[in-house]
Amino acid sequence: MKRYLLLLLSLVALGACAPKTTVPPDFAAQNLASLIPDTYVQKVDTFYVALDASQTMENGSQGVQKLAIAKEVARRMNETIPGNIQLTGGLQAFGPQLNGNTKLLYGLQAHDRAAMAAAIAKITKADGLTPMGSAIKTATADLDGVTNRIAMIVISDGMENGPLSAVATATAMKEKFGDRICIYTVLVGDDAGGAALMEKIANIGGCGFATKATDVLSGNGMADFVTRVFLTAAPPKPMAKEGDADRDGIVDSRDKCPNSPLGAKVDSDGCWQIANVHFDHDMSLIRGADYDNLEHVYDVMRVNPDLTISLAGHTSEPGTAEYNMKLSEKRAKAVLFYFTNMGITANRINIEWFGRTKPVADNATAEGQALNRRVEITPSRR
Repeated sequence: MKRYLLLLLSLVALGACAPKTTVPPDFAAQNLASLIPDTYVQKVDTFYVALDASQTMENGSQGVQKLAIAKEVARRMNETIPGNIQLTGGLQAFGPQLNGNTKLLYGLQAHDRAAMAAAIAKITKADGLTPMGSAIKTATADLDGVTNRIAMIVISDGMENGPLSAVATATAMKEKFGDRICIYTVLVGDDAGGAALMEKIANIGGCGFATKATDVLSGNGMADFVTRVFLTAAPPKPMAKEGDADRDGIVDSRDKCPNSPLGAKVDSDGCWQIANVHFDHDMSLIRGADYDNLEHVYDVMRVNPDLTISLAGHTSEPGTAEYNMKLSEKRAKAVLFYFTNMGITANRINIEWFGRTKPVADNATAEGQALNRRVEITPSRR
């Protein structure tokens, strides 16, 4: 009777110590699809998961079976991958009970969330040594012929004891696929040697990273993991080009003269400021320095048939009012003659003269008098 009771108590104790297969915390997959393509864009075309189902995964980590944790990492990742990106996926389990150390349970084929979940559920037993090196070598063979961007994901406790070195086979994988492959590792458990190995394997990829299952099991943690593995920041959208209704090179929001004629050389405010035509003392002959300015006005009038101009002749102060009035008339008519001689009809040109009555500078100085000897040109629309 005592022997029976001791045996019964031992069985109860063993049952109490067996690791649980329910993995905390409660999980709700985040909707990353809503962030594509405005915030993120796809950076991976093919992903391959190698999941450790060897004997060491039967043991517990913080009271939960490591195999259950590994499967839950894969399941939650599968649920979080955005449904609006096109992916090819593969799932391999490795462990001796799988008839040859490794077994491809899914793919390579178009990612289907339900089908991959069913493949993950097929992994029910952890047994034998940990042939991680063989798993990576098999993955390299499975991926042969893939020419796009690849994410290799290893979920394991890192306690390798198989016939091939995982570091060596990961190095060979990187050499084969080059910059097109990144390696990511997810450590299940807290074995220090396993953590070091998983870190080393991830570093071989050069563009992946190592993380822990405890960091990716929550909704936020898994969303961050999936984002970093499968997505990248969307390029900035090009700034909407502001309108330029009058096509003068100044956008409408800064254009203080929004109806400048086509071809006019405008200032930074979008305004066409036509330089005055200046004259030598007591002269009405157009100077050579002013012809470029007049030619530009002519060019603008030629391509804007609705454009008219007003010419206003002026003089400096020396001489009688009557003489200066006549001189300002001659100056205005000299500019008029230039335009009509170039083919601009006279009905598009208004002409007036003011003598010395409207100075713009001090007539007491030579400089002021030079500025006052002028014809002003003012454009307008019909």
